[in-house]
Order: sequence, then C-alpha cells, then structure tokens
Amino acid sequence: MRVVVADDSLLTRAGIVAILREVGCEIVAEARDGVEALAAVRVHRPDVAVLDIRMPPTHTDEGLVAALEIQADVPGTAVLVLSQYVESAYAMRLIETYPGGLGYLLKERVLDAAVLLDALRRLVDGECVIDPTIVAQFMHPRREPDPLDVPDGPGVPSWPDRPSGPSGPVVPGRPARSPAVPAVRPMLRSSTP
Repeated sequence: MRVVVADDSLLTRAGIVAILREVGCEIVAEARDGVEALAAVRVHRPDVAVLDIRMPPTHTDEGLVAALEIQADVPGTAVLVLSQYVESAYAMRLIETYPGGLGYLLKERVLDAAVLLDALRRLVDGECVIDPTIVAQFMHPRREPDPLDVPDGPGVPSWPDRPSGPSGPVVPGRPARSPAVPAVRPMLRSSTP
C-alpha cells in the first residue's frame, strides 16, 4: 500500500512512518502541512494519505480541508485524518461530504500497528472509518440541562409560585417524597411460604 503521511510534528510523523513501514506500507512522501500533502498526493497518487487534522499555518482544520481537497482532486486516494482531540464536528464535516474512503481516528489508536493497518485497508476498500469514541458521542449526544433536573441553588432561578413539600420544592410531574420516608419499590410476595 502506497502512503503519504502529513503531520507538522516531526516526531509524530516519523513515528507514523515507522509503524507503517513496519507493517509493509510504502511511504511515497512526507509532508509538514496541508499544502505539501495535497501536492504530494497529486504527484505520487498514493492509495491513502494520513493527515494530522491541525497543521500550519493556523493549526485549526488544515488537515480536514486538505482531506476534502484530496477527495475532490484525486478521488482514488483514501484519506485518514488523525486528531489528538475528540472533535466530533470535524468528523461529521468529513463524512457528510465524502463518506467513502475517508476516516477519522484519534492518534492514540494508531499506536497499535494492527489497528492502523486495518483502518487503512478498509479506507482503500471504500469504507468509512470513524473512531469509536466519536461514534459514542454521536450515539449519546449531550443534551441541554433540564431545568426540572436542577435543584434551586446559587445561579439557578427559583420558582416562587411552586408548591413546597416536606423535603423541599415539589416539581410538577415529579413525585414528592418525605425525607423520613425514602422512595421504596414495592416487593411482590410469593403466595407460597
């Protein structure tokens, strides 16, 4: 498998290159930023490009931009974007545009050569590879806090017209409990002794 590797950190780039060579990949070019990566892909036509998501000049989304440009300009090249941080919005932006042959993994995953090689093979086969941590965030998105779940306290507006019970405010739609009588689930008794 022919690979272009782009990362502005020399140590990270050299580590990824070493892992890929160890598993039999041919590194056709290395790049320090998205512009170099795109140029290398256009010249070498690799099977896959491995790009850091944050590269110079702004260290924001240059790798993501380069990935999308590679897919548009050299559609036969798969792209794996690596990130140090969980950035689900970037992953979503990547797969919304070109879902096949594009992947997003956290850098910690590529420390295992088998995981990295498997991801690259799947991408070259046209699959979409997304880090399990990102998938978990998509499956269980954070929701805005429900004001009914938050007790009155500093910084939380009080509801002066709401009824109060022995254990504090009673919230409509929620059972009121006495502090002396904890909530108890009924137990079913068997008819046999």
